[in-house]
Amino acid sequence: MTYNQTTIAVPRIGDGVYTVPDASRILNLPLPRVQRWVSGYTRLIENGVRKHKQGIVDEGIWGSGRDRGLNFFALIEVFTFATLRDLGVSSQEIRKARAELASRFGTQYPFASHRLLSDGQQILVMLGTLEKSVLMILGEDGQTALREVVEPFCRKIDFCDATSLAVRFWPLGRDRAVVVDPHHSFGRPTIAETNIPTETITQFIRAGESIKVVAQEFDIPESSVLDAVKFEQQVAA
Repeated sequence: MTYNQTTIAVPRIGDGVYTVPDASRILNLPLPRVQRWVSGYTRLIENGVRKHKQGIVDEGIWGSGRDRGLNFFALIEVFTFATLRDLGVSSQEIRKARAELASRFGTQYPFASHRLLSDGQQILVMLGTLEKSVLMILGEDGQTALREVVEPFCRKIDFCDATSLAVRFWPLGRDRAVVVDPHHSFGRPTIAETNIPTETITQFIRAGESIKVVAQEFDIPESSVLDAVKFEQQVAA
């Protein structure tokens, strides 16, 4: 199979199960944008001819329409695409980089497999550690360069050393307690090291319980309750 060929996945325990609205909520991105990146879109070109543009995500997805779903790796790919766009990289360059990564590393999820960096002009792949990094510059014949890594955009992602695949996503950053881990609560946002969904905590607060009482009820720090509330308020905004 070539890696630019869409594969229809099926939901599996441990992979995370997300609808497109779930992805929009977790990543704090507009729903229409996520729908377009996952499902693609159709546009009128000329003489009544319509052309379908494929979404950026072509692996780890299933269903169609409102039943469209994606797994954790596809979720991370959407996050990566959004981050690169925010840095000013064009959609065309991102697609080219993704295709090159897929081919070079033989991976279904190139944007969930490596620590990617960008200065807004080039897309870089970090090989090694933060202390001793080798950056491969995409688009320059695989040229490598040694340079210090400063503020990689994927500081919100934990990677597995053995597979290089993303394993956890920290929507508020690693200094906060909210985590998205496909091995906990089917990938719903939870408090780290627990199976307690942030949504459940926030429901208690909305019902009038104090932060102190909720923290005692779930045996978690009050700071974790505050993080859960902050996350849920953010995604509801």
